[in-house]
Formats: sequence, C-alpha cells, structure tokens
Amino acid sequence: MALLCKIELSQTDGITVTVINKDGKITQTAVFNGTSIVQTCKGETDTSTITQTCDSVTVKCKNFTVDAETILCKSSKNTDHKAQGTFTVDSTGKATFK
Repeated sequence: MALLCKIELSQTDGITVTVINKDGKITQTAVFNGTSIVQTCKGETDTSTITQTCDSVTVKCKNFTVDAETILCKSSKNTDHKAQGTFTVDSTGKATFK
C-alpha cells in the first residue's frame, strides 16, 4: 500500500498534514490553524471529525467507542445524555443512580 503524504505550511492558514490512501480510498487530514485543531478521516461513505479549540473538544462520527478498565465522566456544571433512538444502561454488577 503506497500512501501520499503532504505537509503544507502557511503563515496565514497554519499547518495541514494530509495522508491519502488511494487503495483504501481514505484521506486523513490534520489542520492546525492557530485557533483550532481539526482531524478528519474521510472514506468512501463516512467521515469522522475531531475538532479541538481552547475550551472544547467535539467528536463527530458514525460510531464512538470507549474501551477502558475504568471511566470517570465528571462535570462542574450540567451533564446531558441524549439519544434519538434507544438509550440503554447495562451493568453486570451493581448500578446506582442518585
């Protein structure tokens, strides 16, 4: 598999790193523009994007998985969990809601 790799430097647009996999029809891009970092992975039918600014991180994708031994989600203000489809909470051990 041959990859096409590009690094573009601009004093006005920042840095763009691009990796193109013609065989897999996938383009990966990372853009650093002085105010945000945007990572994009674009395939034939789907695209995922991670956008980071000084005060936020946004992940847009078709499927999002976290696989860890322990997970802590903590907020100093409000927390919302929303699903337009089914919302399931499952535990093989004790589950506590306060």
